[in-house]
Amino acid sequence: VMNDMPMVEPFGAKKTWVLLRFAKWDEVLAEPLPDPKFKILTVISRFSRTVALAKKGSKAEAIKERQAYNAAKKELPANTQWLYNTAGKMFAVMDAVLDARLAPDINAAIFAWRRAVDNEDKLNSDEPADWYYPTRESLGAALFKAKLTEQARAIFRDDLEKNPNNGRSLYGLFLVYRTYGRDEPEALVAGRQFSDAWEKADVQLNIDDY
Repeated sequence: VMNDMPMVEPFGAKKTWVLLRFAKWDEVLAEPLPDPKFKILTVISRFSRTVALAKKGSKAEAIKERQAYNAAKKELPANTQWLYNTAGKMFAVMDAVLDARLAPDINAAIFAWRRAVDNEDKLNSDEPADWYYPTRESLGAALFKAKLTEQARAIFRDDLEKNPNNGRSLYGLFLVYRTYGRDEPEALVAGRQFSDAWEKADVQLNIDDY
């Protein structure tokens, strides 16, 4: 059983990934730390806590938590199997995400998000994916905030090619058109597509949560 544990562990992180996905920062922080023998779960927990603290504006605590994340990574060899990828390939995405979350300015964040996207693209594909969300959403949001509207539009469209009808990217695309005065027909189409995709959702999206 112990030999199979690295393959099984990521499934145990499902709740944590869901909490992150829906910006439940306080609930992420309320989750108990896993037993240290579960090395992948420990890495995921420390990663998630770092993200939550950064999103809550507790940067000093987030930096301290990232140190715990880095320590947890050292306990897990890079060639450890993580479902259909290796731990090293997952670390590459996670490191870039944390660099973006803790970036000192928007330009540094955009640079880190581009790395996250590149590293996510290198992951082996599976359904569901080993990584819990498309990082293009976050890159598009950062570009939108930096008023790099054409780049944001291109990234959201790129994500929609990879993840058709992704409501979050449709919403990002709609915001680009609505905020920066693109052609009205395009804005209406994007808005209608988002409404259709998000019709039955009970979550209101906020680009700041991306």
